[in-house]
Amino acid sequence: MAKRPSRRTGTGTGRGRGKGPSGKGRGKGRGTGRSSAPGRKRAKGGSSKGYGKGRAKASGGKGRGGGAPTRGRGKGFGKKGASARGRAEVSAPELTVRSRFHFAEVVPGFERVAEAEVREACGAEGIERWRGRVVWDPAGPARDLLELRCTEDVFAGVCLLTGVGRSRFSLGSLYRAVVDSQLEWAVSAYRECHPGAKGHRIRFRVIALMAGRRNFVRSDLTAAVERALVDRSSGRWVPVPEDGMELWVDLWRDRCLVGLRLSTERMRQREGRSVELPAALRPSAAACLVRMSGVAPGQVFLDPCCGSGTILSERLALGDGAKLIGTDIDPDAVVAARLNVGRRAALIVRADASRLPLPDGRVDAACANLPFGQKVQVSVNLPTMYAGVARELSRVLKRGARAALLVGDPADLAPGLERRSWRLIGSPTNVNILGRRASAVLLERK
Repeated sequence: MAKRPSRRTGTGTGRGRGKGPSGKGRGKGRGTGRSSAPGRKRAKGGSSKGYGKGRAKASGGKGRGGGAPTRGRGKGFGKKGASARGRAEVSAPELTVRSRFHFAEVVPGFERVAEAEVREACGAEGIERWRGRVVWDPAGPARDLLELRCTEDVFAGVCLLTGVGRSRFSLGSLYRAVVDSQLEWAVSAYRECHPGAKGHRIRFRVIALMAGRRNFVRSDLTAAVERALVDRSSGRWVPVPEDGMELWVDLWRDRCLVGLRLSTERMRQREGRSVELPAALRPSAAACLVRMSGVAPGQVFLDPCCGSGTILSERLALGDGAKLIGTDIDPDAVVAARLNVGRRAALIVRADASRLPLPDGRVDAACANLPFGQKVQVSVNLPTMYAGVARELSRVLKRGARAALLVGDPADLAPGLERRSWRLIGSPTNVNILGRRASAVLLERK
């Protein structure tokens, strides 16, 4: 007869159910007598206290653990068969919450350029940035934000959570942050930008963005924010499928942004283009390239591959009397650029970017969205084409002038850059434009 193992405290993880004043939850926990149960829960909001039991396998053997997010009762069987019972106090993940701020969505990769514009235009401080987002403390009227050109959208921040994890517990933290936020400040900023938006009942919709794997999905983010807004307003905020204030929830890595959208499609598309062409550049990306090239009143500005004229339009919008020149080898692009920019606003002619009809040292700054060889096919390989453009730009640019070029792969550009003619400013900036990877390269004529 085998010897019966001695009883002693063991460890194990388990799943359980818990009930509390604000909802029911499911959780996963570890028991060692006094076990912790920080697992996930499904709760309608707020903190939840309850007790539950569940089974799971762990490195220590089989076990039972409490399933509530804050308190749990569990019993576990150790790897030698011993049992233990206990109660566990579980603390929430440490989160930091920021409120009363503005933030902008930008083309990923152009965050530094957008930050420079925000500092210059708004005198902003307390700036944070990460992939595709720039956050800053309020400075000046909210309506002035609508004049920014290097951003896709601007928002009045409701809350910013840092330290968000993968578990469903994060949904409860988000709910509480929205409930406790200074939402009225964000609404005031919205009404400043949209004077006609009045009324006691507020119609809204939530747009959720999420990157990475979590123990919940985007619809859970939407539901948590919707419930928080309805609960804190006693039903005055009404969720609708469309045509309401837009609250964006953006979860990226350990940061979760919630903000009220202040801008409209006009910021993304400007006044629109009369003629659209394939591979046309986004206006905000064009504005970033223009800023990178160096802006000075009255300068001669060149786009040797002007396409539909987006870069020229962004340079024209600065209104400082610059003399604009655009060329393109495609006759349809020349017609489109003249319609979009205006015949009197710029000199736009048909020409090969490697043989420009300009005298030496005529141009003060240049920008170009060079073909990537994807949507727009070229008759020669890209390195050969890029080399010809770089050689011609070195001829027409003044010494010390800069050229900001958007290319598919900087390795295709490097062989054509003569060291005696060009100085690379910084490193190529990786950008993402509508899912297409590209690089922004800044060069200075020696």
